[in-house]
Amino acid sequence: MQTTALKKKRTWVGKICLTLFVLFCLDAVYSAGKIALMFYSTHPDPDVAQGVYTGEIIGSFLVAIAFLIVGLPLGYLTWRTRAK
Repeated sequence: MQTTALKKKRTWVGKICLTLFVLFCLDAVYSAGKIALMFYSTHPDPDVAQGVYTGEIIGSFLVAIAFLIVGLPLGYLTWRTRAK
């Protein structure tokens, strides 16, 4: 007897969600790299260094929050539309 295993497939909505999630993750890694480069390439005057670094840290934190706000629902949708 020969048995054939049925391969589970994603629906078209699941494929779109997975593609968007992968693109989002790639963008998040790219943005994190840009932020790291920004930290290492900034050389402000000693008088204003504290303010510049504080602004960069706050900006990085806001970017991370924005990525979480978008990434969590997108990841959840990708998980819910996986092949079952």
